Amino acid sequence: MFLTAQARQVLAESVPLETAVRTASRAAALVAGFITGDAELFGGARGDEIHEGPRSRARPQTAAMVERARAAGALHAAWSGSGPSIVAIVDSAGEAKVAEALRSDDVRVMRLDVATEGVEFSA
Repeated sequence: MFLTAQARQVLAESVPLETAVRTASRAAALVAGFITGDAELFGGARGDEIHEGPRSRARPQTAAMVERARAAGALHAAWSGSGPSIVAIVDSAGEAKVAEALRSDDVRVMRLDVATEGVEFSA
């Protein structure tokens, strides 16, 4: 098992400014993708250099699942936490293909809906 503490140990103490800027841009593209549903924006969010790259060497199976999801047509796929979980954002047309690409003896695929309304509080 790859614990969160172990996952943090493989990360760099600091990152170049250019890497931080690309990371912030990708995060903005991901949020914009959720707001608009634009597949190109989800694609622009691909590739976490700060976390996924270093952790891929320690957990190649998780990196492989992310790549399988992307190759099968996920709008976006990324590590979920330190691994071994991933998240794949799919549209209805790609859902079955991505789920099939991820299924294996030791992988459980769960379908979760995206909440379309925020939390509401009443006084």
